[in-house]
Amino acid sequence: MQLRVAADEAVRHVADVSRGLTGLVRIGSGTVTVDALLPQVCRLLLAQAPEAQVSIEVGPSIELLEKLRRKEFDLVVGLVPPAKDLALERHTLAVDEVVVAARMGHPVFKPRRVTMDMLLEYPWVLPSPAAQSRQWLDAAFASRGLQAPRVQIESNSIPLLPQLIAGTNLLSFVSRHAIGSERRAQLQEVMPSLLMLRRELGVTSRASGYLSPLARRLIALLRLKGPTLLKNSID
Repeated sequence: MQLRVAADEAVRHVADVSRGLTGLVRIGSGTVTVDALLPQVCRLLLAQAPEAQVSIEVGPSIELLEKLRRKEFDLVVGLVPPAKDLALERHTLAVDEVVVAARMGHPVFKPRRVTMDMLLEYPWVLPSPAAQSRQWLDAAFASRGLQAPRVQIESNSIPLLPQLIAGTNLLSFVSRHAIGSERRAQLQEVMPSLLMLRRELGVTSRASGYLSPLARRLIALLRLKGPTLLKNSID
């Protein structure tokens, strides 16, 4: 299997050198970054490389990074892996924060001060147990000797979570970017920020192995334009 992958990379290298900025770049994208980054950056890439082809697969960053390791992608845009993972090269573009949110007018906003125990009085809508944010949230409650939130709706679609709490008494754990972008749903962060997960967003590629000129150009564009695009979307 490894010999076949190495042979495929050698063929891609020879073809890319002869064609310049053409060929196919395979991108895995997390849900937080796909709308904020890829439309504009891909337009810039195609302006510089009109013959290029782009393949985009959207999914959970953890799964995408595993596929990157297996050389199914050239790069992944989304949550970056830990710095100690030497098999992958990471470029952080922005920091996102995941917080507890509810609809405006939710009963949780009536007390002057919200405590962790109060958050457990309401049902939640959360991502699947495999999601990093779900694991972090459950661990945060456990570290305080509290049970995990009672999940009434579970979804593997992160963008769906803010829409599911609109018009209900459900709580959720979502990106501040999502709260700001779901203006029609009229969401609000539960303050004070008793639970806040800070996570880095960026572009990741393999530290070794072949990376086409087209993929390198896309990474350069993401590093150049990504911080501003993400900051604007998160703010």
